[in-house]
Amino acid sequence: MATTTLSIAAPAASDLQNESSEARMTADMILITDDASLQIATAEMNRMAKRVKELEAARKKITQPIDQAKKNVMALFKPATDGYTTAINKIKLAIAVYHDKREREIAEARAKAEREAAAQRQALEAAAVAAETPEEAQALADTAAMVTAAPVAAPEKTSGMSLRKVWKAEVVDKAAFLAHVAQHPELLDCVDVRIAALERFISSTGGALQIPGVQMRQETQVATRS
Repeated sequence: MATTTLSIAAPAASDLQNESSEARMTADMILITDDASLQIATAEMNRMAKRVKELEAARKKITQPIDQAKKNVMALFKPATDGYTTAINKIKLAIAVYHDKREREIAEARAKAEREAAAQRQALEAAAVAAETPEEAQALADTAAMVTAAPVAAPEKTSGMSLRKVWKAEVVDKAAFLAHVAQHPELLDCVDVRIAALERFISSTGGALQIPGVQMRQETQVATRS
Protein backbone atom coordinates (compact mmCIF):
# COMPACT_ATOMS: atom_id res chain seq x y z
CA MET A 1 0.00 0.00 0.00
CA ALA A 2 1.35 3.41 -1.01
CA THR A 3 1.93 5.96 1.74
CA THR A 4 1.91 9.76 1.65
CA THR A 5 3.46 12.02 4.28
CA LEU A 6 2.16 15.53 4.90
CA SER A 7 4.24 18.18 6.64
CA ILE A 8 2.24 20.88 8.42
CA ALA A 9 3.70 24.18 9.62
CA ALA A 10 1.01 25.68 11.85
CA PRO A 11 1.15 28.90 13.87
CA ALA A 12 1.12 28.67 17.65
CA ALA A 13 -2.37 28.36 19.09
CA SER A 14 -1.51 30.91 21.78
CA ASP A 15 -0.65 33.53 19.16
CA LEU A 16 -3.99 33.07 17.44
CA GLN A 17 -5.82 33.20 20.76
CA ASN A 18 -4.04 36.47 21.59
CA GLU A 19 -5.04 37.96 18.23
CA SER A 20 -8.63 36.95 18.85
CA SER A 21 -8.66 38.52 22.31
CA GLU A 22 -7.09 41.74 21.05
CA ALA A 23 -9.64 42.03 18.24
CA ARG A 24 -12.55 41.61 20.65
CA MET A 25 -11.06 44.11 23.10
CA THR A 26 -10.61 46.64 20.29
CA ALA A 27 -14.23 46.19 19.20
CA ASP A 28 -15.41 46.64 22.80
CA MET A 29 -13.51 49.92 23.10
CA ILE A 30 -14.83 51.45 19.89
CA LEU A 31 -17.54 54.04 20.48
CA ILE A 32 -19.08 55.73 17.43
CA THR A 33 -20.40 59.17 18.28
CA ASP A 34 -19.52 61.28 15.23
CA ASP A 35 -18.16 61.07 11.69
CA ALA A 36 -14.56 61.04 12.92
CA SER A 37 -15.10 58.06 15.21
CA LEU A 38 -17.10 56.40 12.41
CA GLN A 39 -14.05 56.75 10.15
CA ILE A 40 -11.79 55.25 12.83
CA ALA A 41 -14.20 52.34 13.34
CA THR A 42 -14.38 51.75 9.58
CA ALA A 43 -10.59 51.72 9.24
CA GLU A 44 -10.28 49.28 12.15
CA MET A 45 -13.00 47.06 10.70
CA ASN A 46 -11.24 46.92 7.32
CA ARG A 47 -7.87 46.22 8.96
CA MET A 48 -9.42 43.28 10.82
CA ALA A 49 -11.12 42.02 7.65
CA LYS A 50 -7.78 42.12 5.84
CA ARG A 51 -6.20 40.13 8.66
CA VAL A 52 -8.99 37.56 8.45
CA LYS A 53 -8.18 37.09 4.75
CA GLU A 54 -4.51 36.61 5.64
CA LEU A 55 -5.41 34.04 8.27
CA GLU A 56 -7.72 32.25 5.83
CA ALA A 57 -4.91 32.12 3.27
CA ALA A 58 -2.56 30.67 5.89
CA ARG A 59 -5.20 28.13 6.92
CA LYS A 60 -5.76 27.03 3.32
CA LYS A 61 -2.03 26.39 2.90
CA ILE A 62 -2.42 23.82 5.65
CA THR A 63 -5.85 22.41 4.85
CA GLN A 64 -5.68 22.24 1.06
CA PRO A 65 -3.06 19.43 1.00
CA ILE A 66 -5.09 17.60 3.65
CA ASP A 67 -8.31 18.10 1.68
CA GLN A 68 -6.63 16.91 -1.50
CA ALA A 69 -5.25 13.85 0.27
CA LYS A 70 -8.75 13.08 1.55
CA LYS A 71 -10.18 13.47 -1.96
CA ASN A 72 -7.54 11.11 -3.30
CA VAL A 73 -8.40 8.49 -0.66
CA MET A 74 -12.13 8.89 -1.32
CA ALA A 75 -11.55 8.51 -5.06
CA LEU A 76 -9.43 5.42 -4.43
CA PHE A 77 -12.14 3.59 -2.51
CA LYS A 78 -15.19 5.01 -4.34
CA PRO A 79 -15.29 2.55 -7.30
CA ALA A 80 -15.29 -0.45 -5.00
CA THR A 81 -17.80 0.94 -2.48
CA ASP A 82 -20.07 2.22 -5.27
CA GLY A 83 -19.93 -1.15 -7.00
CA TYR A 84 -20.82 -3.01 -3.83
CA THR A 85 -23.59 -0.52 -2.99
CA THR A 86 -25.12 -0.93 -6.45
CA ALA A 87 -24.92 -4.71 -6.19
CA ILE A 88 -26.45 -4.73 -2.69
CA ASN A 89 -29.31 -2.49 -3.80
CA LYS A 90 -30.02 -4.78 -6.77
CA ILE A 91 -30.18 -7.79 -4.46
CA LYS A 92 -32.39 -5.89 -2.00
CA LEU A 93 -34.78 -4.99 -4.83
CA ALA A 94 -34.90 -8.61 -6.01
CA ILE A 95 -35.62 -9.78 -2.44
CA ALA A 96 -38.37 -7.17 -2.02
CA VAL A 97 -39.97 -8.13 -5.35
CA TYR A 98 -39.88 -11.83 -4.40
CA HIS A 99 -41.25 -11.09 -0.92
CA ASP A 100 -44.15 -9.06 -2.35
CA LYS A 101 -44.88 -11.85 -4.84
CA ARG A 102 -44.94 -14.44 -2.03
CA GLU A 103 -47.24 -12.21 0.03
CA ARG A 104 -49.67 -11.95 -2.89
CA GLU A 105 -49.55 -15.72 -3.44
CA ILE A 106 -50.21 -16.40 0.24
CA ALA A 107 -53.07 -13.89 0.32
CA GLU A 108 -54.60 -15.49 -2.78
CA ALA A 109 -54.17 -18.99 -1.31
CA ARG A 110 -55.85 -17.95 1.93
CA ALA A 111 -58.72 -16.30 0.04
CA LYS A 112 -59.16 -19.47 -2.02
CA ALA A 113 -59.16 -21.59 1.14
CA GLU A 114 -61.79 -19.31 2.69
CA ARG A 115 -63.98 -19.59 -0.43
CA GLU A 116 -63.69 -23.37 -0.44
CA ALA A 117 -64.53 -23.54 3.27
CA ALA A 118 -67.51 -21.24 2.78
CA ALA A 119 -68.76 -23.38 -0.09
CA GLN A 120 -68.37 -26.53 2.02
CA ARG A 121 -70.27 -24.94 4.92
CA GLN A 122 -73.06 -23.82 2.61
CA ALA A 123 -73.32 -27.34 1.18
CA LEU A 124 -73.54 -28.88 4.66
CA GLU A 125 -76.07 -26.26 5.78
CA ALA A 126 -78.19 -26.98 2.70
CA ALA A 127 -77.96 -30.68 3.43
CA ALA A 128 -79.03 -30.03 7.03
CA VAL A 129 -82.13 -28.22 5.79
CA ALA A 130 -82.97 -31.17 3.55
CA ALA A 131 -82.21 -33.79 6.22
CA GLU A 132 -84.94 -36.35 6.89
CA THR A 133 -84.51 -36.35 10.68
CA PRO A 134 -83.71 -33.69 13.28
CA GLU A 135 -80.74 -35.73 14.44
CA GLU A 136 -79.27 -35.84 10.96
CA ALA A 137 -79.92 -32.11 10.49
CA GLN A 138 -78.19 -31.30 13.77
CA ALA A 139 -75.20 -33.45 12.90
CA LEU A 140 -74.81 -31.73 9.53
CA ALA A 141 -75.20 -28.29 11.11
CA ASP A 142 -72.58 -29.13 13.73
CA THR A 143 -70.23 -30.34 11.02
CA ALA A 144 -70.79 -27.15 9.02
CA ALA A 145 -69.94 -25.03 12.05
CA MET A 146 -66.65 -26.88 12.42
CA VAL A 147 -65.51 -26.27 8.85
CA THR A 148 -62.65 -23.81 8.66
CA ALA A 149 -60.33 -22.74 5.90
CA ALA A 150 -57.30 -24.92 5.31
CA PRO A 151 -54.18 -23.29 6.80
CA VAL A 152 -51.70 -21.71 4.42
CA ALA A 153 -48.09 -21.86 5.54
CA ALA A 154 -46.23 -18.58 5.87
CA PRO A 155 -42.80 -18.35 4.25
CA GLU A 156 -39.90 -19.38 6.42
CA LYS A 157 -37.74 -16.61 7.84
CA THR A 158 -34.37 -16.15 6.21
CA SER A 159 -31.45 -15.54 8.51
CA GLY A 160 -29.12 -12.63 7.82
CA MET A 161 -31.76 -10.07 6.86
CA SER A 162 -34.91 -8.39 8.11
CA LEU A 163 -37.97 -7.11 6.30
CA ARG A 164 -40.20 -4.17 7.19
CA LYS A 165 -42.94 -2.21 5.50
CA VAL A 166 -42.47 1.55 5.02
CA TRP A 167 -44.77 4.18 3.56
CA LYS A 168 -43.52 6.47 0.82
CA ALA A 169 -45.08 9.77 -0.26
CA GLU A 170 -44.78 12.19 -3.17
CA VAL A 171 -46.41 15.61 -3.42
CA VAL A 172 -48.00 15.73 -6.87
CA ASP A 173 -50.11 18.87 -6.28
CA LYS A 174 -48.29 21.38 -4.08
CA ALA A 175 -51.17 23.87 -3.98
CA ALA A 176 -53.66 21.21 -2.87
CA PHE A 177 -51.24 19.90 -0.26
CA LEU A 178 -50.54 23.36 1.18
CA ALA A 179 -54.27 24.12 1.28
CA HIS A 180 -54.77 20.92 3.27
CA VAL A 181 -51.89 21.79 5.61
CA ALA A 182 -53.53 25.17 6.27
CA GLN A 183 -56.56 23.30 7.59
CA HIS A 184 -54.54 20.70 9.49
CA PRO A 185 -51.83 22.34 11.66
CA GLU A 186 -50.56 18.92 12.72
CA LEU A 187 -48.92 18.72 9.27
CA LEU A 188 -46.99 22.00 9.59
CA ASP A 189 -43.78 20.13 10.49
CA CYS A 190 -43.96 18.52 7.04
CA VAL A 191 -43.40 21.88 5.32
CA ASP A 192 -40.06 23.71 5.19
CA VAL A 193 -40.04 27.42 4.35
CA ARG A 194 -37.18 28.51 2.10
CA ILE A 195 -36.35 31.75 3.89
CA ALA A 196 -33.76 32.84 1.31
CA ALA A 197 -36.29 32.51 -1.53
CA LEU A 198 -38.92 34.31 0.54
CA GLU A 199 -36.55 37.18 1.27
CA ARG A 200 -35.64 37.46 -2.42
CA PHE A 201 -39.34 37.72 -3.26
CA ILE A 202 -39.90 40.38 -0.57
CA SER A 203 -36.87 42.29 -1.82
CA SER A 204 -38.19 42.20 -5.39
CA THR A 205 -41.41 43.85 -4.20
CA GLY A 206 -39.62 46.41 -2.02
CA GLY A 207 -41.48 45.08 0.99
CA ALA A 208 -44.71 46.60 -0.31
CA LEU A 209 -46.63 43.31 -0.46
CA GLN A 210 -47.96 42.09 2.87
CA ILE A 211 -47.87 38.32 3.27
CA PRO A 212 -50.09 36.73 5.94
CA GLY A 213 -48.03 35.01 8.61
CA VAL A 214 -44.80 36.75 7.58
CA GLN A 215 -43.17 39.54 9.58
CA MET A 216 -40.90 41.74 7.47
CA ARG A 217 -38.16 44.10 8.55
CA GLN A 218 -35.19 45.86 6.99
CA GLU A 219 -31.69 45.47 8.34
CA THR A 220 -28.65 47.61 7.59
CA GLN A 221 -25.72 45.48 6.50
CA VAL A 222 -22.14 46.75 6.45
CA ALA A 223 -19.57 45.43 3.97
CA THR A 224 -15.84 45.69 4.48
CA ARG A 225 -13.37 47.01 1.92
CA SER A 226 -10.14 45.33 2.84
